Amino acid sequence: MRNSNGFTLLETVTAFSVLLVLLLTLFPALISLENGRAALSWEREAVSLLYDEYHLHLKENRPYPYTKVYQIHNPVTLIFTEEGGGKGCAYWKDTKNRENEFCLYDVPPE
Repeated sequence: MRNSNGFTLLETVTAFSVLLVLLLTLFPALISLENGRAALSWEREAVSLLYDEYHLHLKENRPYPYTKVYQIHNPVTLIFTEEGGGKGCAYWKDTKNRENEFCLYDVPPE
């Protein structure tokens, strides 16, 4: 084989194939990370809404049961009941359309 200056077609195709395999391997992982980030963001917003609304509910002595629905990315339903001195729960669906729940409890004074 004679001395050649530059890449041959075979070397270029091989390099492109290796790059393509790497990209096809990493792409699903990056999508999964982005979906997880979005789900955590939605959860953080729902919990923050619940926390703020729960403190308003206690401060204003609103009657039980009390329900409020917010529309962020998906509907977030807040339900407050008198169970055990006071309970507030947030319900929402995440990016994979799974039901999620987070509750806050008020401990009654003794």
